[in-house]
Amino acid sequence: MEIKNTQTRMLSVSLEKPFKLSFGELLSLPRVIYTITLENGITGYGEASIDFPFSSYDMFDVYYALKNLNINGRSIEEREKILNDQKIKESLLKFPAAFAAFNMALDDAYGKFTNKSIQEIYGSYRKGGYAMRSISFHEKKYFSSHIRLYDKNHRFLEWIYL
Repeated sequence: MEIKNTQTRMLSVSLEKPFKLSFGELLSLPRVIYTITLENGITGYGEASIDFPFSSYDMFDVYYALKNLNINGRSIEEREKILNDQKIKESLLKFPAAFAAFNMALDDAYGKFTNKSIQEIYGSYRKGGYAMRSISFHEKKYFSSHIRLYDKNHRFLEWIYL
């Protein structure tokens, strides 16, 4: 079953109550929605949750990366091959939220087409993944209970318990 169309949309989710940060108030949350539509009409959805202002990229970077991705005409049955396509990885992994939205939409379309759940596609445990960039704290006082601490290359360092 071929991928007929993809669509990339930006949206802003208004917060009922502004969220105060050191640089000011956050009034809304930026999101990028990515859809993949198959020739039979099945549509898969993915969402990029951008960690702005804490990440090194914003929703426009994610939108641009996904908008310029061309997978039309490829077979949904080649989901794994598409996910491992070096050209796709090089363009999307600069912005991990873009890759997450792409992976999510591809999995959603594939799961609907094959009538498989995510657990049936991946098994009970993921074998890999990409950590989202976010603000990094290196002092224990900033964590509320426990957390896995990673270095800047996303390698696990230690559990921190408070």
